[in-house]
Amino acid sequence: MGNLMNIKISNNFIELDQGKLIKLLVEAFFNDPVERAIYPDNAEYLKFFPQVVKHYIKGCVEQKNVFYSEDYSVGLCAFKGKESVEEYDIYDFIRSTIPASRYERLISTQKYLDNIRDKYSNDLSLMMVGVKPYFRNLHFGVAILNKFIAQSKQRIYLEATSEKLIPFYKKFGFELIDVDYTGCDFPPTYPMIRQHQLPI
Repeated sequence: MGNLMNIKISNNFIELDQGKLIKLLVEAFFNDPVERAIYPDNAEYLKFFPQVVKHYIKGCVEQKNVFYSEDYSVGLCAFKGKESVEEYDIYDFIRSTIPASRYERLISTQKYLDNIRDKYSNDLSLMMVGVKPYFRNLHFGVAILNKFIAQSKQRIYLEATSEKLIPFYKKFGFELIDVDYTGCDFPPTYPMIRQHQLPI
């Protein structure tokens, strides 16, 4: 088992195995409240969520904004620009795989975030970061975020899918953006922003 002292984080696209990266992120998000509200049934999740992940990482791979450990125990994907919402829109796929009532509940949350996403659409968006359950609490998430932030050199936007994750991201300089979810009956996401900090 690795630790923070010997984990090796790579940004090497020649050696990137997208299949292993997708498998890692599917395992990492298995208990995620937002993703499991979309696919609450285990069989449903395991059948469809790999395609969701494949969609999410497509633009990240094209922009070479993917970080991962050599053993694929931790991975991170980021995307820059409006195309993350427009060109790589995944909602048509999701709509084809879940009941209409569940899809409408999902979409109802988007109106709360549209203005915020537009405001930060030209910034670097942290799309997904995940650690396999077996490797959690070993600071692998800390290691990959440190590597990512050190190389990003710009403002970073993310949406935390659990309130429990907010203190973790705050340790890296992210600040919560207020969203009023009054009337929403779908698990919320929590938009956060990290301002670019020039070296002293």
